[in-house]
Amino acid sequence: MLKLKENCSALSFKNIIKDDSTIGILMYGAGSQEHYKSEIDLLESCCISSPEYAEEFRSQINSYRQILDDPNYREGLYPRGIEKIIQQIIEPMSLWEAITSLTTDHFFASENYFRSLVDVSLTFLLSSEIAKLFNHKPADFALYNIWLTSKLKIQASDLVTSEEIEFIDNQFEVNGKRRDQRLTRLLNFRNKQIAHNSASDETQKDDFVYVTCFILRVWAILDAAYSPNCMPRPIHLDEHLFDQFYKIMSSVELSHVKAERLKFINELLSACSKDLVTGTYDGKRPFAELRVTVKIT
Repeated sequence: MLKLKENCSALSFKNIIKDDSTIGILMYGAGSQEHYKSEIDLLESCCISSPEYAEEFRSQINSYRQILDDPNYREGLYPRGIEKIIQQIIEPMSLWEAITSLTTDHFFASENYFRSLVDVSLTFLLSSEIAKLFNHKPADFALYNIWLTSKLKIQASDLVTSEEIEFIDNQFEVNGKRRDQRLTRLLNFRNKQIAHNSASDETQKDDFVYVTCFILRVWAILDAAYSPNCMPRPIHLDEHLFDQFYKIMSSVELSHVKAERLKFINELLSACSKDLVTGTYDGKRPFAELRVTVKIT
């Protein structure tokens, strides 16, 4: 559960006790009540079938019950897990990348008012979601704060070089002169044009791709620190996303979009294992690779 410090009542990053269990909830998100109840039932049966591990099982049962009994959890005040935000960045970005890659005369792939409307809407959506991860106030449940809290653990684990850690610190530094201009431009767009109706430099597609790849690499490092022995987790894509697309696309176009979307996602996910300084690959894989299959009917 997200345990509050003594004399604190409001749930915020600043007010919680930051142990590994807490960081895990902030990273991966809390489960549903049904999930925890199901896990408790399973673990209780395991206590009977494997009594030699009963103490460990009961400890996990107790942690689940603490979450279920937590008023902040019951009232829906737990923040979204960072993993969920990352997936909600990848999903619309990859869909629109795939759709706009169509070389047919489909109206989605041509210049028109509707296309411009979706472009603007998606830009606002992605900017807002990405900016949440870079929020720097002490109370914010942001990737920025999780990174700062975890840095000593990461340094001690020898997961990455000191040069890459320094590079990441520079990117997170608010108003830092060594921050990449693509990240600066994107965050300025969100903070000025979206939040305050002020002028800012125009964002570009490369800005979103670069920043998303940076986020994925930071996430991969954190995941390796907190879940070192876990298998790569699947990206939970919307199973019904394409249900109605047959009404506006031919089967060939739809197959193309599906394949290009998965291809783009896998290209993004490759950033998880790519050193931000040297460009070398170290094999970190918090997410499982998606298999591209194309079926034309």
